[in-house]
Amino acid sequence: MVALDNVSLQVGRGEIVALCGENGAGKSTLMKILGAVHQDESGKPARRIFNPQSTAEMWMKERSDKTVAVGFFNRTDKTVRVDFAWRELRLGASPSVRDLWIRRDLGRQKNFVAELPAHGGALLRVQ
Repeated sequence: MVALDNVSLQVGRGEIVALCGENGAGKSTLMKILGAVHQDESGKPARRIFNPQSTAEMWMKERSDKTVAVGFFNRTDKTVRVDFAWRELRLGASPSVRDLWIRRDLGRQKNFVAELPAHGGALLRVQ
């Protein structure tokens, strides 16, 4: 089975889009590609981080600009709370965090805390 093949997407400025599909259709993979978790000039792959304290899936990727992309993905049908200490990834006590999807700086944080809606996620740049 191929999750992504010949994909194209056009989204207008300020437009809100929902991405729907069956399990295994490639929704999370597409969002990771669009959010730069899977693509970067460094050529380094993203790696999954196992966090036994959360049901959210977590991925991390070192980027060529010396920042780190971190994605949290909720693959369940219920809202999931994420409370993750950046020091667990050895990113410092209070790194600077930017939400890449909403294009907003979140400031310096000790922890990333969020409520991820069912099948929702967050993609962050940490430095």
